[in-house]
Amino acid sequence: MPQNDATAATRIMVVDDEPAVLKMLTTFLESCGYRVTACVSPMEAFEFLSQEHDTIDLVITDIRMPEMDGIRLLTGIRHLSLNLPVLLMTGYADFEQVVEGLRNHAFDILLKPIDLPQLQWSITKALGYLKHQRLERQYQLQLEERVIGLNRLVQEQFEELQRIRTLTGTP
Repeated sequence: MPQNDATAATRIMVVDDEPAVLKMLTTFLESCGYRVTACVSPMEAFEFLSQEHDTIDLVITDIRMPEMDGIRLLTGIRHLSLNLPVLLMTGYADFEQVVEGLRNHAFDILLKPIDLPQLQWSITKALGYLKHQRLERQYQLQLEERVIGLNRLVQEQFEELQRIRTLTGTP
């Protein structure tokens, strides 16, 4: 798959306690041009994200793992960042966990064994969402700056009008 600048700048975290799955996903994602941070432990992943969640663009995590399941990891991620897309993977048809993942705003649910074209489609969709969120936030900040500037201008004009009224004796 050809690499472009946007793909090369994209950093994906993969979390899975199965080393073979972790290696396969890492190899695939790197071959697509993504920068990958691989974690075999959800605790390690959460510690990393606690410090550097703004450096990760997407998290792909297994649901069933020892010490902390993917749902608890997702819940922790939501406390750090509401907009960071998280794809959940499961090899089990555990409906309750899938529903819990969706309640915690998982971006997508992927069934194991992972279908690589489906994974790429989900990644593309999630990164498009993230780009939209970032553009929306940037636009909101620009609007806020514009409103502040206009308010300042109105305040200055009001003060000038008051000064002129004082000089001319107009009430």
